[in-house]
Amino acid sequence: MNSSLVKSRLSRHGFTLVELMVAMALVSILAVMVTVALNSAQQDARLARTRSLVQRIDEILQYKMEEYKTRKLPVQLPLSSSTVEMTLLPVEVSRVRMMMMRDLMRMEMPDRRSDLIDASLSTPVRIGPTNIRAIVERTNSAGASLGAVATSVAWTTPSRYENYIKRLPANLADWSASYESSECLYLILSTTTLNGVSALDLISPANVTDLDEDNMPEIVDPFGNPISWVRWPAGAASSVVTQAGEDEFDLLNSDWGFRTAGDVSPSFSLRPLVVSAGLDGELGLVTTEYPTTPYGQMMWPDSTTDGRPRATSGGSYPYVDPFNRQAASEPLPGAVIPGQLDFIADNVVSYDL
Repeated sequence: MNSSLVKSRLSRHGFTLVELMVAMALVSILAVMVTVALNSAQQDARLARTRSLVQRIDEILQYKMEEYKTRKLPVQLPLSSSTVEMTLLPVEVSRVRMMMMRDLMRMEMPDRRSDLIDASLSTPVRIGPTNIRAIVERTNSAGASLGAVATSVAWTTPSRYENYIKRLPANLADWSASYESSECLYLILSTTTLNGVSALDLISPANVTDLDEDNMPEIVDPFGNPISWVRWPAGAASSVVTQAGEDEFDLLNSDWGFRTAGDVSPSFSLRPLVVSAGLDGELGLVTTEYPTTPYGQMMWPDSTTDGRPRATSGGSYPYVDPFNRQAASEPLPGAVIPGQLDFIADNVVSYDL
C-alpha cells in the first residue's frame, strides 16, 4: 500500500461534512422532541390548574346559592285598615319570595353590567327592590269579598349591591363590556367571606388582572383568558340543568310561566355555569349578550291569563325571568352559539368537573 495514503488516513482526526450534517440533524430532531414534550407538559399543567380554578370558583358560587334557600326577606306588606282586611294568598307568598330571591341574585351575584347599572351606563339599577308587586285578596269588615288587587311590596336595597356600586369606576361609561362577566365575578369574590377568609384570597394573584385597563379587574385562567360565568344558564345543554328538575326557589310552581299543560315551559333548576375558554381562547357559548332586556327591567304582561288573580287594571308587572320567556326568539344564556360548536371542545366547564 502506498505509504503516503496510509499516512494521510492516519492523520485525519475531524468529521466529514456528511457526518456533521447527520449529527446536526439528530440534535435538531432531539431538540424538537424535547420542546414538544415540554410544551405538552406545560399545557397539561395549565389545563390542570384551570380545572382546579374553575372548580374552586364553582364551589364558592354554589356556597352562595345555597345561602339563598334559607335567606330571610324583609317583606313589608300594606297594613289593613279598620274597614278592609288584606290577605296574601299562599301562592302569592311563594311568588313574592321567588321574585325577591331572583332579584337578590341579580343584584348580589351579577354576571353582566346591566345587573348593576342601566343601559345608558349612567345610574345604578334600583328597579327590583321598589317595584315587586303581590296580589292580595280584600274583604270588608263583614267578611265579604272586595276582590283581588295588586299591591307593592316594599323592601330595602341589599348592602352588598351598594358595596358593588361603590367599587365601580367613577365614570360608569368607562366600564368596558369586553370582559363584564369576569369582572362581575371579581366583584363577587372580593366581597365574599368563607369561614373568615376572603374568597379572593383563595385565588392566586396571577389569576387577577385588568386586561382591558378599565379599572375593573378580571379573574383569568392560566391561559390568560378571562373566566366567564353565567348565573342563569337556561340554555345550557347539560344533565345538571334540566327541565325535569324543580326550581328550588319555586316549590309551589307559582311562577307565572309555569304550566301543567300548554306551550309555556315551567321553571326548572338552574345551577351557575363557570367556564374557561381553554387554549383557543374562544368560548363558543352565549354569555352576556342575551337577554337584550336587562333582568332588572323585565316585565310580565297583565293580559296573560293563567287562572290566577291579577290586578283589575291593565299594564305589566316587573318580573325577573331567568328563562326570558317574553322574548322566545333570543338565544338563552349558556347555549352553544350557532356555527361555533368546534370552539367549545377545549372549554373547561364546571358542569364537567
